[in-house]
Amino acid sequence: MEKTDLHLKTAGNSKRTEVHSIPCKIEHDGEASVDAYFRNTIEKNDGHSNEEFSAIFRGRPLKGKILEVPAGFEGIVWKEGDKPVTEEDDSQWHEKGRFENISYWNLQNPPTVDDSFIKATYWSKMAEQIHAPVDEKKMKSED
Repeated sequence: MEKTDLHLKTAGNSKRTEVHSIPCKIEHDGEASVDAYFRNTIEKNDGHSNEEFSAIFRGRPLKGKILEVPAGFEGIVWKEGDKPVTEEDDSQWHEKGRFENISYWNLQNPPTVDDSFIKATYWSKMAEQIHAPVDEKKMKSED
């Protein structure tokens, strides 16, 4: 079984970063000129109370929404360091930045609560309820 060693920086040393979830596969894993090729196409859709946005990526129209990281959690972007030379060597992961929200994008249609990605963000709330102590008096009074 592979062992992974994570190198964490303190929160004070980490830069805030933007995270976008775009419905495509890009054969690149690293820094990108997001300002030049994507961010400058983002427009806020007026009249929408839930902060919907439109953008264009590689000629495709996108509809997006900003999703907050659930309360009590913080998003962290990790980058894998040098690959282990042997199976006995540890994998090295380094923190690249932290985020408080994610710009979630769909092709053509605005994100909805029925999207799998958005449903996954509700898990922390569900897990909190599932693992909360049970008040037996309250349970008996509901019978």
